[in-house]
Amino acid sequence: MAAKQPGMYSNPFWPRSFPDPFILKVRGHYYAYATEHETYPPTGSWVFPILTSTDLVHWNETGKAMPARGQAYTRY
Repeated sequence: MAAKQPGMYSNPFWPRSFPDPFILKVRGHYYAYATEHETYPPTGSWVFPILTSTDLVHWNETGKAMPARGQAYTRY
């Protein structure tokens, strides 16, 4: 019986926008967090996408971390 071959990752590791990724390992699971790709996301929309993986190769979209708070300042 042949041993299972480990998967290979490539960059970009996620096919959609996932800027400034940060990966955290907790109890054998990996959590990837990203900044938002929209400059001013609408208030109440969810921002900061989260992905999960057990092997750093296969990723699942989990959701987003928090609701947007609106613009931080007003442009004149």
